[in-house]
Amino acid sequence: MEEVEPAKPLFTNATVKKTRTVIKKVKKTFMNEKGYMVTDWVDVAEEVEVEDKPLPPALGNGKASGGKKPAAKKKSVVSGKKKQGSLMGFFTQKKKAT
Repeated sequence: MEEVEPAKPLFTNATVKKTRTVIKKVKKTFMNEKGYMVTDWVDVAEEVEVEDKPLPPALGNGKASGGKKPAAKKKSVVSGKKKQGSLMGFFTQKKKAT
């Protein structure tokens, strides 16, 4: 039986560029066959290098976000008037103030 050697990498210190194709819409102005200036949106493909960014901390962990809690919402206080209890309260006849 013959022993098979494991494959050796060709480039030991090689790094792989991580790129991503992004399609952007660009305005292009040109003259048409009648001689008028025409502005049109054209799709342009562009390759962008992608950087490895660390993932954001978990949202459930309060210590990672600084430990601050959002401020509690204050209830609005209506002075002297009552709020409309329901939609039917809009259609009821109002009492006359004497």
